[in-house]
This record gives sequence, structure tokens and C-alpha cells, in this order.
Amino acid sequence: MAEDEFCSNCTRKPDCEAVYQQLGRDKGPSVVAKVAKAFLLPIAVFIGGLVLFDKLLTDVMRDQRIRTAVVFLLGAGVSFIFVLIVKAIESFLLKSKGRCMLEGESHRDEG
Repeated sequence: MAEDEFCSNCTRKPDCEAVYQQLGRDKGPSVVAKVAKAFLLPIAVFIGGLVLFDKLLTDVMRDQRIRTAVVFLLGAGVSFIFVLIVKAIESFLLKSKGRCMLEGESHRDEG
């Protein structure tokens, strides 16, 4: 591998190995739910919106190009509204727990 060849000439190779081994042993919270909420659910909502609006507008709009554009915009709008609703619910739940979270802070419980 090119990466192994690059690292073999490095004087800091033992330091890098130690850091990566330490990171590999670190046990942090699972990010699966955050990934699903941030990426997979909005994509699923967008695709579902595309399918739903395409079926609803098939009889109403005959021009395929215009229908495609309208369906895309409606699907994007539904996805955007979904993301806003999820953020509002998350914000409400964090405030109800008595904590205020700034952008970029983690959700880890203290104590």
C-alpha cells in the first residue's frame, strides 16, 4: 500500500501508531441514531415525497418536464419541513430537560 510506504519513512510513526491505538480503544456513545436522523431519514422522506407527489400529480399535470420539476420542489420542501420539525422537537426535549445546547455541543449526560 502507498500509505505503508509513506509511513515507513516517517520519524513519527510510533507516535501515530500510539495515537490510533488509543483512539481505537476509546469507547464513546453510538452515533447510529444521529446518523439516521441527520442523513437517512431526510433522504427517505424526500424519496417518499417524490413517489407520493408523482402519483398525485400524474393526472393533474400532463407535461412530464413540468411535473418532474414540481415534484422535485415539493419533495425538497417536505424534506426541509421534516428537518425543521425534528430540530424543533429536539430543541424542545433538550429545554424540557433543563439543558440548553449550543451548536456543536454533544448530548452526553454529565455526572
